[in-house]
Amino acid sequence: MLSTFFFLQASLPSDPKLDNAVQSLTKSSLELAEAASNYGALKVIFGIFTVIVLIMVIMFIYTVWNLNTKVTKASELFHQVKDYFDGAADSTLGVTEAQILIHREFNCLGHILKYAILRIRNENHIDNKEATLKKIETVVNNEYSEVCGMLSNFTCNGKPLSNIFEPSDNEAIKDLVIEQIYMPNDQFSISGMDQSVSIYLNGLKLMYLKKL
Repeated sequence: MLSTFFFLQASLPSDPKLDNAVQSLTKSSLELAEAASNYGALKVIFGIFTVIVLIMVIMFIYTVWNLNTKVTKASELFHQVKDYFDGAADSTLGVTEAQILIHREFNCLGHILKYAILRIRNENHIDNKEATLKKIETVVNNEYSEVCGMLSNFTCNGKPLSNIFEPSDNEAIKDLVIEQIYMPNDQFSISGMDQSVSIYLNGLKLMYLKKL
């Protein structure tokens, strides 16, 4: 069709108006062909763009979901920790609970003192009485202070449990330990030492329990 049109144009006399019309028609035909070609490319580009957008949307949804999951877990852990410390912060004890705690602490103190007595006696350096007395003082002071410090974290009847202790009791325990360490070998026995320490600490324990 176009070849026939161009043949007719060549056989006809030259006319500026006709030439302009032909050029305009030719240009329009080329633009139409180019648009048709570009339309196919645009469809491909649009398809790729659509896929990219869908991937971005899916990634955004996954990120939001993942972040929400982490926030939920963090919130649960926060509440668990908060509940734990809220419970730990409540250091008020009833009389029965305070009695159990004092019993346990004095039982531990008794085991430590008995072990210290045997260890110091068997070191064979007790002839150096000055050094031995310093060692006894350090052991008793540390253990007694630890018991007092631990019980000071709890209250019973509106008062810290450490209020039941007397400074003189610490000195009395030192005297007991010194007596057992320097007891002559023919008078000393492990069972006798165990009984003496237990009786003395049980007496202190009962006296403390009455103060609750």
